[in-house]
Amino acid sequence: EILTVVSLVLDVLCLGCLCMAHQDNRWLGQADAVTRCLDTVLAILVGNAFNLWYNTMSSVVYSESCQTDIRLGSGADTVQLNGSFFIFGDGLAIIIFMLLIGRFLLPFAEWLAGRKIGY
Repeated sequence: EILTVVSLVLDVLCLGCLCMAHQDNRWLGQADAVTRCLDTVLAILVGNAFNLWYNTMSSVVYSESCQTDIRLGSGADTVQLNGSFFIFGDGLAIIIFMLLIGRFLLPFAEWLAGRKIGY
């Protein structure tokens, strides 16, 4: 268990250093294809993290929800929710978190980078 924690801490530290090093690539010199490519490091890391969480939600969480016995009420003849009911949370989470990311996370990332982030 201690090795798992140490590995997680080192991974987070490594990713943090990678993001800090590439938030501003002017130190690499003239803007060419290489420096513009390295500008995408943060976007790639965020995209991969989102993909990991999304795939976990759509596979493991859905499988577990099919094995649970979730009922509305406490009687023997109450309505039981199907595991696919939780797929509605997927769309709702996307809508809510896209609003939060656009309103709070993106301006914070632009403030950290000191430049406009976008296309």
